[in-house]
Amino acid sequence: MVIPVPAEKIPPKPVTFTCKGCSGKVPIDGSRIRKDGTLAPEVSPAAAPQVQPVKPPPVEVKPVTPPPVEVKPVTPPQVEVKPVKAPRVEPSLAKAPRVKAPPVTPSVPESSIDLLEHVEIPEGTKLPSGLLISENPDLSDALRVSLDTAGSKLKTCASVAEAKELMMLQLPPLVIYVGKTITEPPFAMIHPITSLEPNQRRRVFIVLVGDNLSTMDGNAAFYHGVNLVIASKDAHRAHKALFSAMEYERLLTGYFLDTLKEIEGV
Repeated sequence: MVIPVPAEKIPPKPVTFTCKGCSGKVPIDGSRIRKDGTLAPEVSPAAAPQVQPVKPPPVEVKPVTPPPVEVKPVTPPQVEVKPVKAPRVEPSLAKAPRVKAPPVTPSVPESSIDLLEHVEIPEGTKLPSGLLISENPDLSDALRVSLDTAGSKLKTCASVAEAKELMMLQLPPLVIYVGKTITEPPFAMIHPITSLEPNQRRRVFIVLVGDNLSTMDGNAAFYHGVNLVIASKDAHRAHKALFSAMEYERLLTGYFLDTLKEIEGV
């Protein structure tokens, strides 16, 4: 049974129709239908011509050897070095002239310099009063007389412990310790009075007097933790040493103490 199918209804690609008679599948390749409705013959893929790849001919590459370059060594020119003779120095010129050294003046020991000779206390000056701790009564008497000329009155304490108790009750502006032989610094005997709180220590002027001290020795005063050291031989001039040291202290710390009083309201 042949069922006619209009060619214009078949798309230009392979399709399948159902037969109305047998209900079978009928394949039709729409790409083979010509314009006049006839069917072009089927071309088998095997019938298509095979294209063989073309191999390029081998190319022979020959290495290129660069031409040899001739390198000729360069010989530096010869320089002739002629020795130069040093000029002859006559013996009279070769010797340096002798210079006569000036005579050596022996240095003066610090202990022999009289620092109190030119100290003058202005009239009407009054040195502060305070406490006196003494191991040498005779020396203490000379020191007391000296300070009394400048208006300084001293209260004698039997020991450092007694002086410390009085200092805790009311802080004195001046404390003097008169010893005999002062040991290496720091002198342990005066530690209770030199170890005050900083704000209290700044308000007390502590003096150390002894046989083996040099008057106005700033280094010894620093190491012992005191403000002034006086040699025993200068006890009769203690007022001059105290005035000079307190003036120097006032110049260094006066502004600081004034500012501190304003801050603390003292």
